[in-house]
This record gives sequence, structure tokens and C-alpha cells, in this order.
Amino acid sequence: MSDERERIVTVAVLESTLKSALGDLENSLEQRLTDRLEQRLTDRLEQRITDRLEKRITEEGETTRRHFDVMVEKVNDSLRLVAEVTAHHSTVLDDTKRACRTSKDAEAEAKHVFRLTTFAKAPRRHQQARRERRRRTATY
Repeated sequence: MSDERERIVTVAVLESTLKSALGDLENSLEQRLTDRLEQRLTDRLEQRITDRLEKRITEEGETTRRHFDVMVEKVNDSLRLVAEVTAHHSTVLDDTKRACRTSKDAEAEAKHVFRLTTFAKAPRRHQQARRERRRRTATY
């Protein structure tokens, strides 16, 4: 009986040891699986977030580019208009300056001609006035 008893004790100890080892193995395996699963889920979640962000950034970049292109067109149109108006005003100003110079030249020439004719006529007037004075005195 003693053999049998030792055998039962040995089987019981072996079962207990095996159960303990199996429990440790299960816990270890469960922990490893949980860690790996968490890591995979985290990696997949990070990848999905990264993909979404990259897609959104790309879409926003395209939207911003379109808006910027529209704004550049508006600015170019405005600048073109300002350039045309400036060119027109420059032409008008040049014409006005030219007209002023021509007008001043014409005025100066008219004054010169007036002086010449006035001084040329002055002796004639004096001569006519003298003649009239003589006639008056002669008739009295």
C-alpha cells in the first residue's frame, strides 16, 4: 500500500504542479496574446488616423490652392485695371502738359506780337493826334 500511497501522492503533487504550470502558462499566453492584440489594434488605429489626417490635409490643401488661385486672379484683374487707368491718366496728363506748354507758348507769342503791333502803332497814333491838334488850331 505504501507504493500505492506514494503513487497517489506523487500523482496528486504532479497534478498540482501541472495545474499550476498550466495556469501560469495560460496566464502568460493570455498576457502575451493581449499585449500583441493591443499592439496590433493600436498600430491599426494609428494607421487609420494617419490615413484620415493625410486625406484631410490633402483635401484642405487642394481647397486652399483653389481659393488662392481665385484670389490671385482677382488681384491680377485689379492690378490690370489699375495699370490701364494709370496709363490712361498718364496719357491725359502728358496731353494736358503739352497743351499747357502750347498755350503758354501761344500766349507768349501773342504778347510779343501785341507789343510789336502796339509799339509799331504808337507812333502812328501820335502822328494822328498831332495832325488833329493842328487842324483844330488851324481852324480857330
